[in-house]
Amino acid sequence: HDALPISQAVVDGSRKVVPQHTEFRYYDNAQMAQSVHEISQELMEQGVSGAEKAFQELRPVAFQADLWRYMILWQQGGIYLDAKIMLTAPLASWVNQQSDEMAACWDNPEAYGQAGAFYWNAMLAARKHNPSLLSAIKRIISHTEKHYYGEDEPEPEKPFFDHRDLSITGPIMLTRVLNTTDTTVATTVPRVNCTFLGAGRGQIVGRDGTV
Repeated sequence: HDALPISQAVVDGSRKVVPQHTEFRYYDNAQMAQSVHEISQELMEQGVSGAEKAFQELRPVAFQADLWRYMILWQQGGIYLDAKIMLTAPLASWVNQQSDEMAACWDNPEAYGQAGAFYWNAMLAARKHNPSLLSAIKRIISHTEKHYYGEDEPEPEKPFFDHRDLSITGPIMLTRVLNTTDTTVATTVPRVNCTFLGAGRGQIVGRDGTV
């Protein structure tokens, strides 16, 4: 795609470690918006309204992309990777596509200090109609309806950290949904056996220490 000149190099590198016949798809902003429109119709059939309106009301494109990735994974199932992520280890070392309901990585712990562990939403895998993704979509719709900007004050048991933006649609929001103890919210615990080391190093390390 002309808007993503890096995409072919990433695909060529990743194709070496994914199952044969894996299909790679890239979306530009217009295609993402059209995809949201189509998926919103399916969500309404499931009793969830307001997804497209929430997408349109989110101002940063990064926030829109957060919502879209949960929506496209909910609709189709599969694997979401940020556009510049190239796989160098077999996909099977991260996700078991036969048995896992959902898979994720831990985000760079240095970015959050003592605030806790959060899932990295730049790399997600899930089955079609995964309930955790549906819960995340509902949470974002609620956040936009309430014009939620994150907590102004730290939680009593956690020190303050300046990442309220990530609690609207991003990793903190996703982690809160996945860790909820609210029995009215359907969630599945993701398989997590890897950690992102941070933008400076750009590497993901598995539990056994392999990169």
